[in-house]
Formats: sequence, C-alpha cells, structure tokens
Amino acid sequence: MTKRYKMLVLRALLNEDQIPGEIELGELREEVHRICSGSAVLQADLGRAFGDGKLLEKLLVQNPIAAWTGGKGTEGGKYFTYEHGVLHARLAVSEENREAFQELTREIVEWRLAEYLLRGGSDASPGEITIKVGHPNKQPILHPLDRKRHPDLPRAGPKSSSVRRPSSWILPSPR
Repeated sequence: MTKRYKMLVLRALLNEDQIPGEIELGELREEVHRICSGSAVLQADLGRAFGDGKLLEKLLVQNPIAAWTGGKGTEGGKYFTYEHGVLHARLAVSEENREAFQELTREIVEWRLAEYLLRGGSDASPGEITIKVGHPNKQPILHPLDRKRHPDLPRAGPKSSSVRRPSSWILPSPR
C-alpha cells in the first residue's frame, strides 16, 4: 500500500455506510478530507491535494480507485468498479452479515493505518532515519535498511543517536 490511500478510501466508504454500496467522487473526496483533517501525517501524505479539492479528486482516481478497480492487492478479484464518477463496492454480503462484515473491515483498515503510522518514515523529522529495533533474546538489534530503498543512509557510523520511542532509534541523516 503506497501512502495508505487505499485504506483511506475504505475508511471513507465505511464511514458513509457504503460497504457494500456506492459513493460519488465528490462525497468520497469530502470524507477523505474530513478523515485527514485530524492528522498532520495524513495531510502531509496528501500534500497539495489536501487543500485542493480538484487535485484530491484526481489523486483519488489515479491511485486508490484505479488500484481497487483494477483488482490490485485482491489476487485479481475485482470488487470495485468506477463509472461516471461513482465508486461501487461490489461485495457480496448478505444483509444479515453486513454489520459484522463492516466491523471486521473497519478493524483491518484501522490496524493497517496504525501499522503504517507506527512503521516510521512519515513521522520522522527531516534529517532523521527511523530504524526498527528487534529484541531477540532480550538483546536489542538494529534491523538493516536496504540502501537501494534508502539512498540517504550514512556510510559511516552516526555521530550521535537518540531514542524517540522504545522500538526505534533515530539517527541523523548525512545531509
């Protein structure tokens, strides 16, 4: 999931009681904007699109809507369609199971969003790199990062380090 846009769309659909169901692009934009209004990290993720309704609509169509309607991440199953500015969640859920299905879906969406936020990166300040710390045998071990995905990693050891939270070390970037 790139930048969690797909989860924002699912959360918006759930908030509007439209899983299964449908939502017009304008309503989806408004709900995604409302969801992101309470989080500086989510606002930063949307960038300029957060303050520009047309740009946000374009972003929603290009990324999460295209991914959902293309079956990306669903092993080829197409559970969503997008026609004439309306996103349709075409999920076969009986009325008697609808509430339970929505509760389970909401739990997964919230878990994925929280996992992404806790994973680091988005909440790091400029000039910082977040590295995951494992604790096998109660001994802290820094998990190496792939230099191809993180080209700004320092080549030599850091001059200083600090702990922001128990599961991360924050090291200064070489900039």
